[in-house]
Amino acid sequence: MSIDIPQQNTPGQPAELTQSQLLKLQTRGMQLVAKSGKRLKTLKDLEHLYYPWSDQNNPLSQMTVKADDAVLSSTSNYLTTTYGQILWNQINMEANAWGLLPKRPWDRRGWRLIKARSSAGGGIAENAALPDTDQPDLAIASHSPKTIAHTFDISYQALLESKGMDDVVGDPMATYRTYTANEHAKDLNAMLLTDADTLAGNNLESIDRLTASSGYATALSLTSADEDIFGIDKSANTWADPYTSHNSGTDRDLTLAMLNQLIRETRPYWSDYSGRNCIFLTGHDTADAISELLQSQQRFVDINLSADSGAQRQGVSTREGVDGGFNVMSYRNIPIFESIDVPQDTLSRIYLLDLGHTFIKVLAPTQYFQTGVESGDPFILNKLNEEGMYVTMAELGCTMFKANGSIRDLQ
Repeated sequence: MSIDIPQQNTPGQPAELTQSQLLKLQTRGMQLVAKSGKRLKTLKDLEHLYYPWSDQNNPLSQMTVKADDAVLSSTSNYLTTTYGQILWNQINMEANAWGLLPKRPWDRRGWRLIKARSSAGGGIAENAALPDTDQPDLAIASHSPKTIAHTFDISYQALLESKGMDDVVGDPMATYRTYTANEHAKDLNAMLLTDADTLAGNNLESIDRLTASSGYATALSLTSADEDIFGIDKSANTWADPYTSHNSGTDRDLTLAMLNQLIRETRPYWSDYSGRNCIFLTGHDTADAISELLQSQQRFVDINLSADSGAQRQGVSTREGVDGGFNVMSYRNIPIFESIDVPQDTLSRIYLLDLGHTFIKVLAPTQYFQTGVESGDPFILNKLNEEGMYVTMAELGCTMFKANGSIRDLQ
C-alpha cells in the first residue's frame, strides 16, 4: 500500500517532508489503516483517519468527550463567604461639640446672676451728704442633671457560639462595648446641637437654644417659650437674650460683616476681652464658605493649636511637656471648629461660644456597667445573657448668656 503525498510547495502549504518524516508518517498511517480496516486512496482519507471528528460520515466523529466538571468558587457548598470579625463603622460618630466644651464638676442646681448694676456712688458736692445705698438686681437660673444611658445585651448562647468556628462578630461583648461607647458620645453631641424648637426633655440642653434670641423665635414662629432656657424668659429679660443674626427664615449669603457683627455684639461680655476663650462652631459646609471668603481677601487663616501657641486658652490643650497640636482655620484669631451635627438651614449655622462662661456640668462622668451570666449573676437579669451600659449624668451650663451668639438663615 502507498500513500499519495504532494511533493510541490504551494503558498500556505508546509515544505516537502524529509525521508525520515515520510517514513514515520507511512508507518503511523499503516498502523491506523490496520486498526480501522479501511483502504486509503487519498490524503483526505488519511486526514480523516488521523482526525476522525473532521469527517461527519466517519463513525468516530460521532464520539463525544465527557465535559469537565471543574470545582469553581461558585460551586454549591464549596465556598462559604466569611465576613470577618471586625465591624467597619459606616456611621459618623464624631462628637466635637461635646469634646470642645469644658467640663466642670457638678456643685449645685442653681446659680445667681447679676442682671443690672447698682446706682450707688458717684460724684458728690463738697461737704454733701453721702449718696443713698443701692444693690444690684439679681436673677436666678437653675437646671437639673440629665441622665443619659445607652445599653446593649447579648444572649449566653450567642456568647458561647462566638467561641466556636462559625463566622461570628468576634468577641460580641468587646465589639458592642466599643460601638456603644462611640454611640453614647455621639448622642451627647447630637443633643447639644439639637434645634432650638425641640425641647430638651430628658436630653441635654442645646447650644442652639442657648444662642437663640427671643426675636429669632418670634420671627420664625417657634413654639412659644422654646427659646427660653434654665427657667429664664428671654423676652422679659434682655440681659439673658443673646445676639442672633437671622433673616426671619429666609436664607441669605454669608458675609464677613456678619461675623464681625457677631464678634462686636458678644465681645463686651467675654470672660477675656481678647477672645482667648472663644471659639466658632459650625458645620463643614459653612466652614468651607468661610474659607472661601477669607481666601478671597488674601488672609492667612490657619493657626496651630499647640502647647506653645496658646492652645490652652482656646479650650484645646496638650499635656505639659508633650509636643503636639494641629492646624485649624481661624477668623480674627478665633479658631473655627466643625461638627456634622450643627443644625442647617441651607448652610449650617454658626455659633460663637465663650468657653469661659459656657461648659458642661458633670454630676457623674461617663461610666460603664456590666452584669449577667458571664459576670456571675444571671439571676439579676432573670435571663441567660450579658448586659452592658454606658451612663453619663450632666447638663449644659452658662454663666453669661450674651457672651454667646449665633448666625442663622445662611445659604
